[in-house]
Amino acid sequence: MPEGIEGPLLCGAGAPHRPDGVNLNTLRTNEALAENTQPLVWGLREVLDYAEVVLNRDDVDAKADAFIDFLADRVVGRDYQDDMLRGRPFQVQSFADLEEFFRAIFDFMEALGKGGEVWKTHHLATIRKIRNRLSNISTRSKGLVTDDGAANDLPWGRFADRSVHWILGGRAKGADPRELRDAVRRKAARVYLIGESADKFRDALADLVPVEMSRTLDRAVETAAAAARPGEAVVLSPACASFDQFRDFNDRGDQFQKLVRARLGSGEAG
Repeated sequence: MPEGIEGPLLCGAGAPHRPDGVNLNTLRTNEALAENTQPLVWGLREVLDYAEVVLNRDDVDAKADAFIDFLADRVVGRDYQDDMLRGRPFQVQSFADLEEFFRAIFDFMEALGKGGEVWKTHHLATIRKIRNRLSNISTRSKGLVTDDGAANDLPWGRFADRSVHWILGGRAKGADPRELRDAVRRKAARVYLIGESADKFRDALADLVPVEMSRTLDRAVETAAAAARPGEAVVLSPACASFDQFRDFNDRGDQFQKLVRARLGSGEAG
């Protein structure tokens, strides 16, 4: 927990910029916030994990989503070998590495000539679209997304073990809820489940920590903030899409902020 916070901390994981385009890094210039504020700086991994947030919703159709999942699950952070592209493995860690990977695909497809429109079930037009969207994201989100420097996301490592009241759920995007078991086991004091995926997350996590079937965000915030003790944190990190209960991720984030402000205004959050 950051020093100087006596009551439970309420915070959320989301886009590294607000819907109105304001760069959250500018919050560091506010003297009242600077002491305990660590801005998000995302790298390639974080951008892929939160593609729904960073890219326009219209850009991430089913085909694009499948290709992003392929990059996240099989390419980035792994030794990816494809002898048809080149003789040695790709080691994609940064946007520059990803551009090299894309270039190899495009060169291979161009060499095929006519009929070279699909690579490993992914249409070339989809690959080009995702490449174009990702190639300038560090420019569009200057100071928030790094090409190849150090990245930091929500600082889970700074939360004490078993101190996080974790609000989780929404519309699942195909990921296995069991992938969160290690993080939940180490960091969560209690989990508050919302949205369509609540039952799936309960089945995957209920043997690890107490689980509240909150179903809705307002109920989750109310219950979690009441349960959290000084030194603990209430965290919205849903690991799911927002479209089951909200217009989009911006709406979900806005609703969370309103609920938090209401509790802070009433003095209930400590």
